[in-house]
Amino acid sequence: MKRSFTLRVALAAAALGAAALAASPASATVGAATLTGTETYSPGLSSSPAFQTFSLSASGAIATDTVQGTINCSWSGSSSIAETYAAGQGSLSGSCLTSAGTSSVSGTYTRTGVVVTIDGTWVGAGVAGVFNAFCQQTPTSVSVPPVPPAVKPFAIWCVVWW
Repeated sequence: MKRSFTLRVALAAAALGAAALAASPASATVGAATLTGTETYSPGLSSSPAFQTFSLSASGAIATDTVQGTINCSWSGSSSIAETYAAGQGSLSGSCLTSAGTSSVSGTYTRTGVVVTIDGTWVGAGVAGVFNAFCQQTPTSVSVPPVPPAVKPFAIWCVVWW
């Protein structure tokens, strides 16, 4: 089952990369990446609305028209609305390291439950242009107190495309 899921993710990334190729200007990077890692919110998502900050650390594979291989990313961000378990949105920035060097990443996110979509800009080290990402979060623990309990750490995987 895990192998089947991995194959489906790889096929989805390839399809998204092909779709991006058809829609991208000539100067933009074309390709896709997959990332898996951890994300931590502070003070933590709960049923009570609160502004959040987060940090994300993830690694994976990248295949673009200019860079192929491994990728390691470190992003942080903050909410623009008071977030709950159910929803959130805000901005993020950070960097990613590939065999071509370090890229700067910035953008906005929208979260509905455990699904996060990201729209942003990726610049440097052979990767340039607008990117989009679809991410899935899985809670890894719940912090009690506070009441209501807060979810802070998450496992996360993302498909990124340019």
